[in-house]
Formats: sequence, structure tokens, C-alpha cells
Amino acid sequence: MLSRGKFTPLQGLRSMARFSGVIVPGRGLSGSHVRANEHCLQRLTLSSIFPGSLNLLLTHPLLLDPLYGRRLAVGELAIWPASLRTLRVWVFRWQHSPLHGLELLADRHLRSQLFLIDGASVCIEIEDSCCLSLHPLQMLAWRIAWQGRRGWYDTSTHYHSAAGGFCGLLSANQRIPKRWPTAWLMMMLTWLMATP
Repeated sequence: MLSRGKFTPLQGLRSMARFSGVIVPGRGLSGSHVRANEHCLQRLTLSSIFPGSLNLLLTHPLLLDPLYGRRLAVGELAIWPASLRTLRVWVFRWQHSPLHGLELLADRHLRSQLFLIDGASVCIEIEDSCCLSLHPLQMLAWRIAWQGRRGWYDTSTHYHSAAGGFCGLLSANQRIPKRWPTAWLMMMLTWLMATP
């Protein structure tokens, strides 16, 4: 079992959560971040990481526990251990990432190694204890912003910024709030209930 803040091999883990998603093209930004954090990633993963990522849009939102994630030197990035088709991978996420989008890092080029193409469906496994339950208000905010529009994550910069700001206010992204902005949420819920 994983202890907080430490990675262990995936063999022998008891309870794994499965998440399905679709492979999508990325914006080509992670390669430079992997290269910039090469030594940190090597220390955290005990392997050399390929400079690039495999982008997935999940069918359901996933909030990862920051206590199990390992922060990179940049501070806005963290990684969590996972597996894809029995290969060891690491979920790579920015703090402002929407809960349905994630990137996978590995010690090899995943697309060519696993013969993956854009639009292909895949399942990843993450230890259950790395996954947090969503607060009902987080789920509501995610649905308002992203349900039916998950594909706009990388295709519409303007919508991504607007929805990201909205979700950030309601803590419906990877960043975990220190406390819920209760008064603001109550006003928002009142407005939503009053809207026909």
C-alpha cells in the first residue's frame, strides 16, 4: 500500500480505481516541462521520463489527493503513480487542471509503444487512496462548466480560461482549497435555484 508521500511498486497494491478516457492531441507543452524537471522527475520516479506526455480526457471527473502527489520543482505541477495496460505511468497534472483532463508520463513514448491513436479509449488504474471524493458543489461546478463540453479543454482557449476561472472559484479543479468559500457558494446556489 502507498504511504503518504512515497511511491511503491504497483505490484501488491490492494485497491485500484479504474478510470476510462479518450486519447486527445496535446498542445506540445509538457516536453519542455519534463526536460526542465528532468532531475526532479528522475529522483521521484526512479527512471528517466520520456520528454512528452499522453493526453487523456476522462469520462468522469477525478480529483487526486495532493498528499499522495509529488510536487515538482515548479510548484504548480504534481505527479501520481498509475498504470496503463500494465505499464507503470505517472499522472502529470497542473493545479489549475480541470478534473477530467490529465497527462500521462512514462519512461517510453506511450503512443508508439502501445500503438495508440487520437480517439482511442483507454483505462488507467490509480490506487484508490490517491483519489478523493468530490464535494457535491465541486461536482455541480464541474457539470455546469464541462459536461458535454469536455473536448473544449484543448480546442477552445477562451472557453478553457473562462471555465477554468469558474471552476477555480468553486474549487472544481485540481487545486485543493484550504476552506470552502461558503458565502459565495450559497449565493451561487441561490441564484441557480432561482433561475428558471
